[in-house]
Amino acid sequence: MSDAASRTTRSATKPRRSARKTSESNQVSTSPSHTTIKMPKSIVFVELELRPRAKRRKVALKDEEDTKEALRDAHPSEEVNRSKGKQKESISSSSPDVTTMAKAKSDLAKREKAVKKRELELEARLEEQATRLASEHEQQLLSHNYAQLEANFSCALCYDILACPYTLVPPKCGHTFCAICALKWFFSRLHRECGTWHDAVDCPICRSYLILTPERLPRPSWSFPFTPNRAMEGLLVDLVNQLGKGAAAKEGRKRKRSGEDEGADQPNDKLKLVNEWREGGTSRLEWEARTRRGREEMADIATRWCNLKPTELVTIKNRLEL
Repeated sequence: MSDAASRTTRSATKPRRSARKTSESNQVSTSPSHTTIKMPKSIVFVELELRPRAKRRKVALKDEEDTKEALRDAHPSEEVNRSKGKQKESISSSSPDVTTMAKAKSDLAKREKAVKKRELELEARLEEQATRLASEHEQQLLSHNYAQLEANFSCALCYDILACPYTLVPPKCGHTFCAICALKWFFSRLHRECGTWHDAVDCPICRSYLILTPERLPRPSWSFPFTPNRAMEGLLVDLVNQLGKGAAAKEGRKRKRSGEDEGADQPNDKLKLVNEWREGGTSRLEWEARTRRGREEMADIATRWCNLKPTELVTIKNRLEL
């Protein structure tokens, strides 16, 4: 048996109220001994005044203000005393605020002063670090330039920095030497008795033979065994100038800081060598003198090469201290 079937409804056990009234009225109407009289129901009308909540609140506030005003009119001295008491309370309550504000301003001024002092200290520290880093970078750059100068611009005959570089003419050679070194190597093979070269002169590095110098005058201009190396000379001069400027600037800063920092580290041997390449330095003056002498000697010999006599060649050899 299902649940729907087992459930009993209200209508099955007990009829509804409307159904009962209908059945009772039928029974009364069928019975001959009773008669029903229907009485009219009385209706009462009540008129209610509904006020909004906000309006009622305004009315209550207005009543309260009227009451206070009536009390104030009845006792004016109490109202004055009460207002004076309120003013004293407001003054007393505002005085701690003024003190607190003054203290806060003082604290703020102290903090601002401390921040400015800290800012100045940081700026000084940053400036010191920047100066130190710039000095270290410049020192490394000078060392690098000097290493480049020694590695790539050294003469294979005098083991010094090239001065007025000249290259040997033969295409199979092309080695470059100082002008004075090349002339000394070339005129060292000249025989002092006859003033001529009996054999061809070879390169001191690769042993490539130069053009044999003809004895008959005038000699052809192409028989001159040297040519200036303009590209290497330009690079060499730029590098020497950079080295000199950097060394001079570093020396100036060192002199400026000498009074402030007496315990500064002494420069090492390599930096001392770098400082000698500044304007007026020992190495710089020697290099300039060798460059000037080599250029003058090469220009003089190249100009008179075609018509140089053996006696004049011997004179040049003696001038070169050979």
